[in-house]
Amino acid sequence: MKKLYILGLAVCGMAACKPNIEPKAPERGDADFSAYLAAGSSHTAGIMDGSYYLDGQMNSYPAMLGEAFNAVGGGNFKQPLVPGNHGWPIGKLILDYVQGPCDSTPRLAPRPFTGALDTTGTASNIYSSEGPFGNMGIPGSKVTDYLIPGYAMANPFAARMFKKAPTARAVDELLLPEHTFFTLWLGMNDVLDYATMGGDTAGPSKFRNKLTEQSNFRTAYDSVLNTLTRNGAKGVVMTIPDVLD
Repeated sequence: MKKLYILGLAVCGMAACKPNIEPKAPERGDADFSAYLAAGSSHTAGIMDGSYYLDGQMNSYPAMLGEAFNAVGGGNFKQPLVPGNHGWPIGKLILDYVQGPCDSTPRLAPRPFTGALDTTGTASNIYSSEGPFGNMGIPGSKVTDYLIPGYAMANPFAARMFKKAPTARAVDELLLPEHTFFTLWLGMNDVLDYATMGGDTAGPSKFRNKLTEQSNFRTAYDSVLNTLTRNGAKGVVMTIPDVLD
């Protein structure tokens, strides 16, 4: 009985010992996150489910980083937000029951949203009313596109957020939002279009499917990186992940 009594006291004692762990306050180290700029293409912009919509932008990796940076002195991170969640300029993929030509019964699969799209205000330039933007990700862009004058005339996403949309190069627009820290993720679309089309680059209509020449990739990437670091800003750079790793 005495042993049981001692054992009971020991158990009660251990149960009463609640650890008092104080979470360590976040530290920024040597980085200055007061003005964060994200440069890149579709992944940076927040493309999800094959389209561009509000929830995708709000859950983009730059938006998550911008929120985290607020804990260590980060400033307001602005994005060129679209007005709704149906998708623009095409409907986003939604999960639904669909029936294919060889299916006897409907099956659960993704299909494009076919209702009214979020077109109100999406074709208008919003720089003067909402810019400059911290998220400068341009959906569909390749590295070499950043050096093309007037690129926004061919890309409606750039046309919405560029200050000098009719004539500007994307690389020059990166100088407009002052920044102390940046992320740069370019290169995915330089191989993705080629890969998704099975390497089919025949015909003038398929020039976007071609792999970017290595020398052109280097020239354009270096130009963008030199622009981002021109005023001494530090950052993180990414290119093409190893999809087989």
